[in-house]
Amino acid sequence: TMIEEVTYGLVELGIKKGANVAILSSTRYEWAICDLAILSTGGVVVPIYPTLGDQAVNHILNNSECEIIILEDKGQLQKIRSQWNQLPKIRYAIVIEDLGDIPQNDPKIISFKSLKDRGKLNFSKDPNLMEDHVENIDINDLATIIYTSGTTGLPKGVMLTHKNILSVVSVLPKMLPMKSGDKLLSFLPLSHVFERVGGLFYAISTGTTVCYCS
Repeated sequence: TMIEEVTYGLVELGIKKGANVAILSSTRYEWAICDLAILSTGGVVVPIYPTLGDQAVNHILNNSECEIIILEDKGQLQKIRSQWNQLPKIRYAIVIEDLGDIPQNDPKIISFKSLKDRGKLNFSKDPNLMEDHVENIDINDLATIIYTSGTTGLPKGVMLTHKNILSVVSVLPKMLPMKSGDKLLSFLPLSHVFERVGGLFYAISTGTTVCYCS
C-alpha cells in the first residue's frame, strides 16, 4: 500500500522511533497517507497550518526539532528554501506535488514519488520492517505535537500520546455513530486536531470511507 511505501521510504531516510516529522500542506489524500506512515515508524507528527508565514514555520520547526518536513508544493517549499541556514535540524524536505518545478540539484529536496520509490526498494529488502516498527509503539508514546495559533505570543506545542487520541476515538461512536459503508467528506484543516481525530482516525476505526476534494 502507499502507506507502506511512505513508511519504508521514511525509514530509508533515517527516521527512527521518536523522531519529529512536520507536514505543511492543505487537507488532501496524501496528508492522511503521510500522517499514518509517520506514526507507523514510531515517529511524531508535527502539523503546520499551510497559511502560516516563513517565521512562524521557522519557529515551529526549530522548537519541535523536526528532522524532515513534508510539503504540499513549490509554494510551501519556498518558505523553507528561503531560510535553510536557519533550520539546522531539517535533513530533508519532501514535496508532494512535483510539476517539474522542484529543484533537482539539492540533495535535501525529494519528491513524494521518489520517497515512495525508495520505500518499494526498502520493502523488497525487509517485508516485515513496518510490522516490527508498529509493534514497538507503546500506547503512552508521543504521537503528535500540535501547535497553537499563537494568538497570545509564539505558538506553543501541545503534546498528545497515542492513548490521548485513542481515548477520544473510543467515545466518538456515542456522539457521532459511523459505520462501514458511510462516506465522510474531509475538508477542514487536518492541521487541526478536530478534523484529524474526527475526520481521519475515527473514520478509519469504523471503516468509513474518507473523501477529499480540492
